[in-house]
Amino acid sequence: MSICFDKVASSYLFLEKALFGSSLQQMRCSHLSHIENSKKILLIGEGCGFFLRKLLEVNQEAMITVVEPSERMVKQAKSRVPDHDRQRVLFCKVPFEEFLPQVQFNAACTCFLWDCFEENQIMKLLPKVLDCLESGGVFINVDFTETRSSEGRKFKISHFLLLRMLYGFFRFTTGIESTRVTEIKPMAESNGFYVMDTRCHEKLPILSEVFRRKNFERCP
Repeated sequence: MSICFDKVASSYLFLEKALFGSSLQQMRCSHLSHIENSKKILLIGEGCGFFLRKLLEVNQEAMITVVEPSERMVKQAKSRVPDHDRQRVLFCKVPFEEFLPQVQFNAACTCFLWDCFEENQIMKLLPKVLDCLESGGVFINVDFTETRSSEGRKFKISHFLLLRMLYGFFRFTTGIESTRVTEIKPMAESNGFYVMDTRCHEKLPILSEVFRRKNFERCP
């Protein structure tokens, strides 16, 4: 089943604010300091451009490539790019599995992306993130989580119900096949990344992780 976020693009901002206030954006931006000096940055599944807009403010020199298959999401993201920054952003309206990078990037970011995919799909796509990065490149992943945090906070029944509601809504409106969040850390580590930093939201089941690519080639 193909995934298409066009149907929710116009209402996404309202839904995010109504359900989470500023929490999702705070978590998206919680590790921006790790890429504030990166020169070539890849954003995968950027959506409406909330993270992109803040990244352009923090890093005023980077060339940013945005891979986003939804035409309406791309339109919204473009509207959030200031005129003086338009030449720094390249939009690629294709699914990530069809993206053909022309360069290796210093950093790659995924915000609330992998929760749309099942584990077997992630296992195929995550190695491509590694291949897009130069040795020592930074990978930031922000997403929901269904496990205890690294800081020992318990996963609550309210978190479980919230995630089931979200999955039901997005399965109906966008066609995602996944029904639960797959934790990225074990797969990232097996694909040539190591963890640099981790941060969990105080009240919500949201996790921000920073990885770095090891300085050697991933084994086939």
